[in-house]
Amino acid sequence: MREILDKILECEDKYIENFCKSINEGNYRRYFDDELRDMYDHNFIKVNYDLDNNEVLNIINTETRNRYETNSGFCKIILGNTLREISLSFKEEKSEIEHLGVYVYTEGISGWKSIDECEIKKISNEHMVKELINLDLAHDAENYGADFCNRRAIRKGKVYLDTNKLCDSYNCYYNNVPVGNCELMTYYDTAKIESFAVHPDYQRKGIGTTILKYLVSKAVMEGAKVVYLLADEDDTPKDMYIKMGFKKVSDIYSLLWKF
Repeated sequence: MREILDKILECEDKYIENFCKSINEGNYRRYFDDELRDMYDHNFIKVNYDLDNNEVLNIINTETRNRYETNSGFCKIILGNTLREISLSFKEEKSEIEHLGVYVYTEGISGWKSIDECEIKKISNEHMVKELINLDLAHDAENYGADFCNRRAIRKGKVYLDTNKLCDSYNCYYNNVPVGNCELMTYYDTAKIESFAVHPDYQRKGIGTTILKYLVSKAVMEGAKVVYLLADEDDTPKDMYIKMGFKKVSDIYSLLWKF
């Protein structure tokens, strides 16, 4: 299991490098995206996993103070899988605790049902990026605002069309209508599934299963021995992943302050 987790952590680093620059600052690494500075997942620090609690608390106090004093708008700190007690110690503070489960696919996909009317295509041109923007707006505009969703999709679209980047994205079409999207990145023998979403009008119709079946199959064909995704432990999709054969192998905790 330790070998699998090490591969996943390495793949996570390679994934975020598609979108961010990073600086090693000793006990933690800082990630930042100059093109999308207000996206929490592209601008954060990740604390080294081998630190004791006092060292971590010092980093948290220093980073939050600096981000607040420089009017950064937010501060996100990823604590990893071994610092649950520190995460919970901030439960009453003005911070949000994010708890992600790391789920690895462990079973065959022959029993999964897929929809014949669905066609899944890799994003390969600007028109498909525009389709992604519309999907992003339909799925997230109410929660994050149309402006942010538009800028996020454009930012990610640049990565998908860049042949020097490792991360690809796929649109799903139901009777030629774009209804879903998901990322896939294969790094050596490890594959990450990310940003999985289905248009609200087409959910609970088997489209999500169709997308996941396609991407897991593709990852395996590309040589992946480990296929994984991250799921919000406070949300219901994790139950769907478990039913589909994904097994939880670890946790990732992070703290988010909004100023």
